[in-house]
Amino acid sequence: MTLFTPGELEVIQVLWQHGSLKPAEILVQLDRPMSNAALRSVLRVLMEKGHVTRRKKGKAYYYRAKSTAPKAFKNMTR
Repeated sequence: MTLFTPGELEVIQVLWQHGSLKPAEILVQLDRPMSNAALRSVLRVLMEKGHVTRRKKGKAYYYRAKSTAPKAFKNMTR
């Protein structure tokens, strides 16, 4: 069971809503200011936990949620 921190939850919700995004695009969608370094740290942790994948397109990385919101919350409540 993997619980989300408040910061992780904010980022994963953006990815659930918008699909595959670059970090700069994620920052625009967040409800509160977050530094680029902090966002990249959150994305790294979400990848390590298995919730997010990334792919390189040109020079940019695009991040995408691996699971849907209902599935993630179902796993959290077990």
